[in-house]
Amino acid sequence: MKKHLLLIIILIAVLLVLGLVLLILNLTTDIFKSPSEMFWKYIVQNADIVDILENDKQVAQKNIKESNSYTSTGNLLLTMEQGENNIKQINVDTTARYDVNTGRTYADATLKNGELDIFNVSYINSGDIYAIECAEVTPVYIGFRDGDFSSLVAKYGARNVDRLPDRVDLSEYEGVFDLTDEQKSHIINTYLPIITNIVQENQYQKMGESVQINGSTYDANIYRVQITGDNVKQILIQMLNTLQSDSETLILLSNKFSVLKMGINYTDISNFSLLLQRKIEELQNATIPDLIINVYENRGNVIRTSFEMEGIINVIYDRVQNYNSLTIDLEEDILNNVMGNIEETITSFFPTTESGESSNGENVPSDAVTDGVENSATDNTNANNEDGTTTNDENSTENSSENQNNENTETAGNDGNVVDENVTSGENTNTIESSNQNNGTGNEVIDLTQEAEDLASTTYGRISIVKQIADSASVTTIDFTPNIEDTSTNINIVANYSNIQNNSANNSFSITLSGAVDEIPTIYTISYDTMTTQASSVEEIPELTNSNTVLANNYEAEQFTTFFNNWYTAFMNAFSEKAAMIGIEVGTE
Repeated sequence: MKKHLLLIIILIAVLLVLGLVLLILNLTTDIFKSPSEMFWKYIVQNADIVDILENDKQVAQKNIKESNSYTSTGNLLLTMEQGENNIKQINVDTTARYDVNTGRTYADATLKNGELDIFNVSYINSGDIYAIECAEVTPVYIGFRDGDFSSLVAKYGARNVDRLPDRVDLSEYEGVFDLTDEQKSHIINTYLPIITNIVQENQYQKMGESVQINGSTYDANIYRVQITGDNVKQILIQMLNTLQSDSETLILLSNKFSVLKMGINYTDISNFSLLLQRKIEELQNATIPDLIINVYENRGNVIRTSFEMEGIINVIYDRVQNYNSLTIDLEEDILNNVMGNIEETITSFFPTTESGESSNGENVPSDAVTDGVENSATDNTNANNEDGTTTNDENSTENSSENQNNENTETAGNDGNVVDENVTSGENTNTIESSNQNNGTGNEVIDLTQEAEDLASTTYGRISIVKQIADSASVTTIDFTPNIEDTSTNINIVANYSNIQNNSANNSFSITLSGAVDEIPTIYTISYDTMTTQASSVEEIPELTNSNTVLANNYEAEQFTTFFNNWYTAFMNAFSEKAAMIGIEVGTE
């Protein structure tokens, strides 16, 4: 009996130890976890993707510069290479200083001919005034007073000014995409279950593969999920439906959109809900390809994550020690549409007609005499009150109202329907005609050969961002290639920020544009090297006032525009004359 009791005790002890071991293994290893559990465990490590453009050394330098006076010197070199043996260079020296006691910043740029200074432009930020000066044109600064930037540009014919910031200082946008831990938890707990409930266990896989990242080879476990197009559609629709009733997230988004000046359809929750409903209806009739997501794990760390939606987008995010890389391949037509929308958004602020008239119908003189520069620069008594404000804003106010009344913004109409801001009645007609042409008549037979060729010939544009961190410097490289099958057209940007040593930092930047001009391969390179040093004191920076600065705020639109046209003409004439001394031809028209 005692022997049996002992065996039972030993058996229970073994089971307890075994259970404890299994529990520890389950909590500390991935042995018993399913592919779906592993996938969601590791994919959350990609949250740091939002920091890929953040440079810790640049942030450290910014903090020092904001709280201390400093001086800076630099050299800018513009190289133009067209074909073989045709290289031209422009060499510019720069200086800058900041006085923490007055909050003023001064900078200048000097065009060089060897060691000889031949042309100079200076800049001052004094309080809320931003202005430039070219002594060869006029001995006064020309600029604007900040604080009500949207109203200022509205006076000069801009539309959609409600989307512009009130100030040129963009610090208000810092942290606009930041979320608190509570906000992150709410979003995850609300929307992640939608995905996990729709995607089934058999859609997850585990496999192994060796991958190369930044010249090193890693053995990785790959956790894959393949989500069908129908599943993607279900997920998106359910998420949008949930968002319509999720007041916490709606308020959060509305506040973010308000900071970004995105308009009433995004900042007003009722209008935004209508917009969401329209997107849901569009999705119900949409065809969406499958989505494949791969998470590559090495020793408990995610080193690569890829997203692939065939024919639309491919994304690869690599994250290993001191190296982050994000590559986005967008279908060429989609990329062109994105770039076109950006260009359209920018140009929409100051629309012009073919006749050269401004949007408010005023014909701006193009042949104003040079006397206008001196007269406008010195005679501001008719334009200013004692407090520096403009006495006659009636016309500009009317024009601004007309411009805003004529906006084709996306707003909720009287019947509650959302109107698309980018579509006019004429564009709707063209869209319908194009759609009918594509559909053809009932007697036409679709050319499957052509359809297959179109599908097989998908081309992509590529955007690549790489951040490399070393002890002495952090380097961020951005590449944009409109067509990855033709890399001769490319934009490359490199920003190199160093550590602060002995109260100084050496930084370098470059922009390279490669392409063709008149079918001749052409490369433009702008490189800028600068050294910034903390200083106990700096040379005094002048204060800018109404009496020594021509401010756009103080004049009627036509008066300032006439002055600025004359100033610009005189500036370009002077610059082209100096540039000719170093063999550079600059058009003045």
